[in-house]
Amino acid sequence: MEKILQDELNDLINIAKVKDLSGLDLHEADLSNIDLSDINFNSADLTLSNLNAADLTRADLGSAKLVMANLFRANLDWANLTKANLSYASLIEANLLRANLTGANLSDTNLSEANLSSANLTKAVLIRSNMSNAYLIGINLNEADLSEVDLTSANLSEAILKGSKLTGAILKMTDLSHANLSGVDLSGLEMSDANLTNANLTGANLTGTNLSRANFSGAKLNDAILTRAILINANLDDADLTDASLWRAKLSNARFSKGTKWPFGFFPKVAGAILKP
Repeated sequence: MEKILQDELNDLINIAKVKDLSGLDLHEADLSNIDLSDINFNSADLTLSNLNAADLTRADLGSAKLVMANLFRANLDWANLTKANLSYASLIEANLLRANLTGANLSDTNLSEANLSSANLTKAVLIRSNMSNAYLIGINLNEADLSEVDLTSANLSEAILKGSKLTGAILKMTDLSHANLSGVDLSGLEMSDANLTNANLTGANLTGTNLSRANFSGAKLNDAILTRAILINANLDDADLTDASLWRAKLSNARFSKGTKWPFGFFPKVAGAILKP
């Protein structure tokens, strides 16, 4: 594949108004601050390219190679990034609203403060990515690999995480309200101060997880495993813990209401929890 020179690329986009750049070698290209909406980059090589603040609305980047690309503040609204390789790329403050990243490789990618609300990341690989302070409202992370991902202070309200892998992930101060985490393995994670209001954690594994000061108001925790979990100062108002395992869980100063449902035979006050007046 012959590399397209910068001047030639500029002519193709700005003069010829070419919309099909699929399969081309565009590595290290400077496409910053350019309107690239609706352009077909399918299977193109954009390794180390500069797409800073580029408008890639509805662009087709399926199977494209964007390794170490600069996409700072780029607009990828409705873009197709299915099976694209974005490893080590910078997507800080990028807009990926409603983008399709099914099966994409986002390992070691910086997505800090990016907006991926309503995006589809089914089966995407995000190992060691930085998603701190990102907007992930309604995102689909079904069966995605989020191992060692930093989700500190990220907004994942209404997110779908069923079948996702979160080994070693950081979920401190993360908003997971109304999120679907049913059956997910969250054992041993840092989830202190997380917002899990009305979240679905049915059958989730929270063994040894730090949930200090977490808000579980209205959450579904039935059949969840909370063995040795740290729930100190947590809010369990109206939470459903029916048939949950609370063996050696730390519940000192955890608050619960009359609407909280506990496992049969469990005495929350004996465990140190406090009934709200």
